[in-house]
Amino acid sequence: MRGAGPAHRRARTGDELDRLADTLNGMLARLENTFTEMRRFSADAAHELRSPLTALKARWKSRCEPTAPVKSIGPRWSRRWKKSSG
Repeated sequence: MRGAGPAHRRARTGDELDRLADTLNGMLARLENTFTEMRRFSADAAHELRSPLTALKARWKSRCEPTAPVKSIGPRWSRRWKKSSG
């Protein structure tokens, strides 16, 4: 947690304000952890989606370009390509 170093020590009095400060510090630490986990999840999800979308985009692009080599399209599409082009 930020602020837990020696420069940020405070006198422990044990009163209501001390307990309130502990509660708020705990809440802020949990919020910080939650935001860190959300950022990590977003980065992981973006990476997981990027890979299949890039493959689909490349496959679609090669299928739509008539000058694309037949073997780059894949076995299923190459049979169709050969039938339609010759």
